[in-house]
This record gives sequence, C-alpha cells and structure tokens, in this order.
Amino acid sequence: MLEAAWDDERGYSYPNPTVYPHQWLWDSCFHSIAWAALGDQRAVKELEAVFEGQLASGFVPHMRYAEPSQYRGPLDDRSGYTQPPVYGHALAVGVRSGLAVPDALIARVGAAYDYLWRERRTSDGLLRIVHPWEAGARLAKEMLFTGRAIGADEAYMRGMVNKVVARDDLEAETLAMASHIAKRPMFGLTLAKQSVNQTLDAQGQHTSIQSAFSLHHVAHSNNMQVHNQLVDPAGIKVIRDEA
Repeated sequence: MLEAAWDDERGYSYPNPTVYPHQWLWDSCFHSIAWAALGDQRAVKELEAVFEGQLASGFVPHMRYAEPSQYRGPLDDRSGYTQPPVYGHALAVGVRSGLAVPDALIARVGAAYDYLWRERRTSDGLLRIVHPWEAGARLAKEMLFTGRAIGADEAYMRGMVNKVVARDDLEAETLAMASHIAKRPMFGLTLAKQSVNQTLDAQGQHTSIQSAFSLHHVAHSNNMQVHNQLVDPAGIKVIRDEA
C-alpha cells in the first residue's frame, strides 16, 4: 500500500493518491515507522519531507498542501496547526533500525521539540487543551485551572484514548492495529472518517477551536499591555514550581 502511494518527487506516500494528495504530519510519521520496519531508507526520506514545512521558529505544521486546499491558517502552502510530536518516535525507530539518519534531520526534530517546550507551555493553558470534546467540560476546566497532567490510565478511563499498552509493546500494537485497519476498503474508511469528522464540525468543534485560539491571542495582548511580555510572569513561576 505504501509503495503504491509513494511519490518519489515529493518524498512521501499519499494518504490517498487519487483524492487526498496532501501530506499529513501523523500519517507520514506512521509511514516512516512502517518503512523503517521494512529496512527501507524511505523512512528517512518521508520524515525529511515532513520537516520541509518546518518554520524558522521550529514549528512543524500538521499539513503540507500538495495542491490548493481549504486553508487552515495564514500560510498558503501549509497549515497553521500542529499535532503531537510523533516524529520523535519515528526518528528513534529509524535510528534503531540502522538506517542512515542525517544530522540535519536530528537537529530539525530537536528544534521542533524546543519550539513546543518554549511556546506551548503557557500559563493560560489554552494550548494544552482547546476544547472539551476529548476530556469533557468538567475535566477540561480542571486541567485548565490547575494545569495538572493526565496519566495514561486516567485518560483511558475517561475515554480520551482507545487503548493503553506497555511501552515495549507500543510499536507492535500500533502496527497490528494499522494492519487490521488496512484490510478494510479504503473508500469505506474514508467515508467513515469524514462522517465522524463532519459530526464534530456540526457540534461546533471547529468553531470552538477557533474561539480558543482567538482568546489565546487576547490573553497574549493583555499580558503585553500589563506585563510587557506574552505570558503573565506569575503563571510562569507556578508552572516552573510545579514542574
């Protein structure tokens, strides 16, 4: 399947080569893990393609557009959102598999983590969780008000994740799940995914996310006026003291 969807010029496997040619961050990271399991150097090439969209700040967009698309942010060729950094695990799998990994790619992955640590640890918490769909309204407020972390067992208990496995079993479980899903008709899977996503949109998830980011900018603007910096220094101290 990866071979059939591979585009050597762009350096990644399309999620769907005929109807969805864009590059997704998570998709390509999982592709890279699969390529590495096969001992194929395309594991590295696909990760490098992910980081072609990286900004100077270290930010890695969750999409790179292969053609005109519905823009998700101010940039014409990539989105303004990101996703959890699966690229770190994908890079580690490539290294453990004995593939040739350029130092430049390792440095770019490091810069991406530096960005998340530097920019996404804010006192208001709006970039830790921006909507209550995953956590529920009450837990979302608790997380925002206290900044406490959610462990894997609690996340599973609350329905925020589908499965919890031991770290040593994570790669095997992930590949087993992916193989199980890959046996299903691709068109049917696409329709099912769109159906669920459109339901979330109808419930207002997209509007909620946009509102949260707007409030986030309001918070930064207020902090610049009151404290002459983007983040309230009192909030920084609390985060550091509790870290």
